[in-house]
Amino acid sequence: MDLKFISKLFLINLTIAWTLCFTFEDVCHPEDKGCLRPSIPGLGNLLWGRCCSLGVLRRIGSISLLECAKECLLTTGCFSLNYRQNWHLCELLERHKNGESTCNVFLHGEGCIHSNISTWSKKLSGKCIDHHCADGQRCYFDVDCSGEHPNVLYASPDEYFGPSRDVRHGVKFKCEHNFRLVGKPYVACSDRDGGRAEWDILFTCYQENCPHDKEYLYDKDLHICYKLLQHGGSSYLYPKAKRKCEQENAFLMRIDTKAKQYHIVKYLKTQGAYLTNIDFVFIQGSHNQKDRSSLNWKYEDGTQMDYFNWGAYQPDGNSPTGTDYIALYNPEEFKWHDVSTIQPYTGIPICEIDLTT
Repeated sequence: MDLKFISKLFLINLTIAWTLCFTFEDVCHPEDKGCLRPSIPGLGNLLWGRCCSLGVLRRIGSISLLECAKECLLTTGCFSLNYRQNWHLCELLERHKNGESTCNVFLHGEGCIHSNISTWSKKLSGKCIDHHCADGQRCYFDVDCSGEHPNVLYASPDEYFGPSRDVRHGVKFKCEHNFRLVGKPYVACSDRDGGRAEWDILFTCYQENCPHDKEYLYDKDLHICYKLLQHGGSSYLYPKAKRKCEQENAFLMRIDTKAKQYHIVKYLKTQGAYLTNIDFVFIQGSHNQKDRSSLNWKYEDGTQMDYFNWGAYQPDGNSPTGTDYIALYNPEEFKWHDVSTIQPYTGIPICEIDLTT
């Protein structure tokens, strides 16, 4: 038999087998027969082991590589894609700022695949082959947060492979140095009525504002700035201790959570040399015994206290005709005691600076 004829027969059989196996049921509408069996030469060019770090138009999870390529073709402004096999994660990339559609910045990663969408057949787009939408928007049904990412004060995106702007997904952010992030570290593209999508900012960056030159300490987990006011070992009655904090542009510490109590007790135990002859460390909180209609303890701003850490047999009402205040009692692991200005209980304050302004 002629060798050329055998070779041609082999290629025909191979093409038939490829066409039968290489179908697109996972990416095509069941009625779109042209999409289901497209006349394309196969996959686009794939670059293995590397992902491009261009900005991400859309990020889609739990889809196949073929679905990822189709989504890129359906999304205006998508010039290439990353596909991360380990996570089945698709990233649709926008054109580089210099106007080039080819990537020039790659990050190496196991399971990473990069492909320029120009190497794929447009027939994967089906009926959307000639669609024209705004950059980042997908042909039919889906809505995206088009345009620039929101400008969040003192923050920037913190996405390893670049930020995305597809609906129902979040972009992770980080605060600048010396700023504290409060909330969830994301800007989310959220659905709105009428088929719209808008950015929701889920956090705020607060400046630390902790005056280290005055020996104030900062705890990032609690976001507090505080100082044990020692002043050469002197101790004061409660009202004077409060004024000492005010002279520092601070206030008596407001302990309103178990976590804060635990942190401060842990800190005070490291200050043994300064507390050898000191029984009381004053914090914020008072109770007016003249107010017979109420048994509420309150903070300085008048709000009711709802966290306490009383010691044994406390509070015992030292001031039956005046005002009781709160102090951390050194001999009892800094459990809370009520003290009165009627009796000469003295101590030192722990001051706190407001970081919310």
